[in-house]
Amino acid sequence: MTTDDPTTLFTLEGVTAAVVGASSGIGRSLSLAYARAGATVYAAARRVDRLEELASEAPDGRIIPHEVDVCRESDIAGFIERIEQDGQVATVVLNAAGLFSYTPPPMPDEEFAKVLDVNLMGTWRVLVAFGEHLKRANRPGSLITIGSSCTTFTVAPSNHAYFASKGGVENLVRWVAADLAESDIRVNLIAPGWIETDMVETALSREDRVSILKEHLPLKRIGTTDDVTGAGLFLASEASRYVTGITLLVDGGLALNRVWNIRPT
Repeated sequence: MTTDDPTTLFTLEGVTAAVVGASSGIGRSLSLAYARAGATVYAAARRVDRLEELASEAPDGRIIPHEVDVCRESDIAGFIERIEQDGQVATVVLNAAGLFSYTPPPMPDEEFAKVLDVNLMGTWRVLVAFGEHLKRANRPGSLITIGSSCTTFTVAPSNHAYFASKGGVENLVRWVAADLAESDIRVNLIAPGWIETDMVETALSREDRVSILKEHLPLKRIGTTDDVTGAGLFLASEASRYVTGITLLVDGGLALNRVWNIRPT
């Protein structure tokens, strides 16, 4: 495919997107970005009140809320059923659901397992279910999930469950990308660094900690969800049609510092 206007590569006009974990943070920001780029967005999360608020901010009713818990396979199946009942195929899927634990080691087994269930198994459930959704429709698509530069490209103390889960997500994405490539379904990972979201609000609540973080960041600032928008649009759009299995860092250069010594609490 060639185009005289390369900016059209980034449009999502006429696209149906599904965003899981849309009620806050990066998922919320990218839901709005996708809608403003022309997509109809089915936005899913546990907190329906926040989804309804999100929908009210979207242009032309382009965001459709749906309650989903990624720990429940039946919820994800019901979400896809809703999309299919509307006669739609979600050719762009973003999984941004995540859980960040502040419990230092030794963490109780139950809490460790919960973090893995949301972050790793939740990603697995979303990728597998939507991969099958696309294959049933015989449609190409883009599956995107959120990892973490802080856990897959650097070493830091504490928070073992979160580190383990996001490291697992990075490897999972590569293997699922390899499996789905023959169906023309791309699978990629966005790995943000320190981004101002509800999930890390506690970690960023102390000025001394923020100062230390900024010292380790080559770009010398904490990121915002808007900083992730470009990466999310790139991987969702035709601009990335020959890209699969990658980890796209959006971290202000954090990965350049392989070892850093700051604890989340």
